[in-house]
Amino acid sequence: YIVHTRSSESVSELVRFMLSVFEGEKIRIYSCGGSGTLCRILNGIDSFENIEIAFYPMGLTNDFLKIFKGNDEKFKSLDALIEGKPKMVDLIKTNHGVCINSLSVGLDSLHTEKYNKLKYTSIIGITNNFFILIPPS
Repeated sequence: YIVHTRSSESVSELVRFMLSVFEGEKIRIYSCGGSGTLCRILNGIDSFENIEIAFYPMGLTNDFLKIFKGNDEKFKSLDALIEGKPKMVDLIKTNHGVCINSLSVGLDSLHTEKYNKLKYTSIIGITNNFFILIPPS
């Protein structure tokens, strides 16, 4: 099943719903997005007993991949993600929910916060899904 989310706020709720539909079954979720999408998926899962997550990086920073130190090419191949064996990663419970063993602070977080405010900016009556700022050279 391919499910497209319309907003970042709906991801965790949608994951909870899908897991209730397939309750008790072994499931692999393919997260197509950035580290934020992956984090929102994690926060929709109560028990990881029968759940595997594959990460297909399509985000702005993909901070999660940085822990693999250059071995991230496999994440960019759907065949590798389908055939791959799961690896255990640490989860951290915070007052904002669950996160993976990487935490973004500083300029990365500031950039993402500004991006999220600008991504639906209207230019000449047309709303753009993505808004890219290019600094002058």
